[in-house]
This record gives sequence, C-alpha cells and structure tokens, in this order.
Amino acid sequence: MVITDLDGTLADPDQKISAADLNTLKRLGENNIIRVIATGRSLYSVNNVLDKKLPIDYLLFSSGAGILNWKTKKIIKKNSLTVKNIQTINTYLKDIQADFMLHFPIPEDHKFLYYESGKDNPDFKRRIEIYKSFSDCMHSAAITPQSACHYIIITSNNHITYKPIANELKAFSVIRTTSPLDKKTLWIEIFPAHVSKGQSAAWLCDQLGVDQKNVLSIGNDYNDLDLLEWSGYSFVVHNAQQLLKKKFNHTKSNHESAFTHAVHQVIYS
Repeated sequence: MVITDLDGTLADPDQKISAADLNTLKRLGENNIIRVIATGRSLYSVNNVLDKKLPIDYLLFSSGAGILNWKTKKIIKKNSLTVKNIQTINTYLKDIQADFMLHFPIPEDHKFLYYESGKDNPDFKRRIEIYKSFSDCMHSAAITPQSACHYIIITSNNHITYKPIANELKAFSVIRTTSPLDKKTLWIEIFPAHVSKGQSAAWLCDQLGVDQKNVLSIGNDYNDLDLLEWSGYSFVVHNAQQLLKKKFNHTKSNHESAFTHAVHQVIYS
C-alpha cells in the first residue's frame, strides 16, 4: 500500500497532480499496490478538487474521520462526536476563549457552526467567508447538532497552544496542523478518540490484509505525523515542516513530482 497526503504533497501549489505522478499511480495499480490519499479535507472539498476518475483505491478524508472506497464512492467507515462530547468540548473552548468551528457529521462535515471570542483573527474570518454558505454563528443557530465530525480551533495569539489543549482533552484525538489558507496559522483539530490518518490507515490495512511493514507513506505537515511514524517506509516532501524534515527521509518538493520520486526510491529502485 502507498498512502499520500494531498495538499502540499501529491498536489502542486495549484492543486494539480503532475503527469508523472498520475502515471505512477496507474503503474502502482497495475502492480496490485493499493493507492490511498489521506487528507484533512472534507469529502465535499475533495470532490471539488479531484477528478472522480483519479486512479486511486481509497480516500481517508477529514484527517481519517471518514474512509471512502474511491471506486464505488461508498463511505466504509465514519466516526463522530456524541452530544455529551460536544457539551464537554464547547464548555472548555469557551472557557479558554478560543475561536472555533464545530463541523457537522460526515458526509455533511463541510458545514459548521462557529464561535468567536472577539479577538482579531484574520485566518478564522477568512475561513468563515470562504464557507459562508455552509456556516452559521453558534449564538444564532436554530439548532445544535446531536453529533459532529470534529472541531477546528484557529489560533490568533500565543495563549491558545496545542499542548495544553491536548492534555486537557486526553479523551479525544487532538491534532495540530498548519492553516491551508495563510500557510502559517496554527489550527488544532479535535476528533473522536482513535481518529487520525495513522489509525485509519491501520484499520484499512487490517481490513485488506496488508502488513504495516509493507506500507509507504508520504506527507508534509503535522497531521501526517502519526501516519509517517506508523508506516514501514516514510518520506516527507522538501517543502514539509522543518521538524518533520529532521525526523524522516526527504524527497523532492510537491511541485517536482515528489510522490513519484519517493515511490521510485522504495518500490522501483
């Protein structure tokens, strides 16, 4: 199995996949190697950027909260937070004055309610503007969902950081990532326990009878970390976060067909 992140890894800065990488995906399929994309994007967002005929087999979306059989377009696994989880997390995030978004259950997790603390937070406001037709203010919303896919906290200053939130919410999966909008703001995502790219990949391998040591993964950001640590072979692209580049093997940049370069080092060398 080969698992690749999408944005910043398989896709170039224009969200395109190179001809070389497309050919590599096809060749992997011809050699009976399972091809998986693991992305933080929702299914709705993925469908807006990927060709439905892309030669892959499975999609791990929303950082592993959902798994899609790409050929049949059927969701084969999804996870959600309960109403009790929502109450617990809402109370804590409001207490620490975080700006956050509560995403509806899969497959509607591109829709969300948002809570603003009142601080200046350009990245937070930009995301609301982008998804304004799919979002509503938590204060004025007519309903609160009885279950949810996940939360996104978008930080505006140094008093909201990853470690204290991860420590306080140990019952959940708390994942850090970098804003896909301004490429620098810290985002902190909160999922049900046992949800991440790595844990969802492990579940999929178990279902398909693939040994962990025969998995190659490629990523670029902190939400790829547990997947990279779990896989038998791991690479990060040249444009990856510096901390990841210190820990894992390097390949080329995402605009230089990094995916193909990594695959060739392990499988076709």
